[in-house]
Amino acid sequence: MPTGRAAQIARRLPTGLLGGTVLLILAAGKLERPGFWADESSTAWIAGRPLPQLLRVVGAEEANMGPYYLLVNGWLRLGDSDAWLRALSVPFGVAAVLLTSAAVHRWTRRRGLAVAAGVALALAPMMRHFTVEARGYSMVVAAAALALFAIDPRGERVRVDPVLLGIGVGLATAVNITAITCVAAPLTLVVASSALREN
Repeated sequence: MPTGRAAQIARRLPTGLLGGTVLLILAAGKLERPGFWADESSTAWIAGRPLPQLLRVVGAEEANMGPYYLLVNGWLRLGDSDAWLRALSVPFGVAAVLLTSAAVHRWTRRRGLAVAAGVALALAPMMRHFTVEARGYSMVVAAAALALFAIDPRGERVRVDPVLLGIGVGLATAVNITAITCVAAPLTLVVASSALREN
């Protein structure tokens, strides 16, 4: 049986299974569309370089998406079709749905609301798009959802798992610096709630 952090997440992940399944079904037919749009072409061009060259490019110009490009570089060693490149976004999209549902369940202790949150995210047009394109945005949403899960506002004091929060915030902002807008809300909640309860 998982213990500690893994157990906290695993206990609540089933609430997101419906939403995760919905997202998988919606994504299934969208990976094979022909051609890349401009940003997807950038992913293929940058991440498809030999690793030493990629590291130089990431260090000099593309640090903002560095972790994603490095992951794609390894992914491309297993296949190179358009659909294969896009498919890397799918597990992160599903993880985003599962973690969002788990976070809502942790915050509210209401299973029905958590299931609905997962399905709502799966049906959101932007999330569906992120899940089937060769960019790192579904990874950003998953990381932001992990940061949200790291916070438990119930009880006398807001409880925070600093490791999960650090991983979520760090990964989200490392993959796309504009993700700071996604993780700012949970961080503000932690500070504000702590301040209110001290007064």
